[in-house]
Amino acid sequence: RDPALGRDYFERLRLLGEELAGGSGDLSEVVEDLGPSAELVDFGWLGADQLWGLGRNVEHAALSLRVGQISELVQEGPKLYLLELVALRTKRDLSDEESRETGRAALLAASRRRAGKDLRLQILAKRQVVEDPGS
Repeated sequence: RDPALGRDYFERLRLLGEELAGGSGDLSEVVEDLGPSAELVDFGWLGADQLWGLGRNVEHAALSLRVGQISELVQEGPKLYLLELVALRTKRDLSDEESRETGRAALLAASRRRAGKDLRLQILAKRQVVEDPGS
């Protein structure tokens, strides 16, 4: 939890998230009640690479939702999210441009995973380096 958020506000959001996840209430009404610090954003159709960009907690919460379901409160860094899965995209043949974009996104996601793995290996290698006591 972000300490910059007041404890009461965070608790209010958490309870609202639980209520919404339980099926009572409407997300747009809740956002309106929360005032200027809340924003209702339609992310549109998201693929795995776009979810990855929102953060691990958001990705995990989004992938666990069923159509019509609203998540409990999800924190990713300084941001708090309530997610609603409105629909699933049906399988269809992609246009040439969509196929190229899907291929680019898959390559980018693979590149990000490789870079993350390389970075973890570098950090682990640096941790294993022992400084020379004579220097």
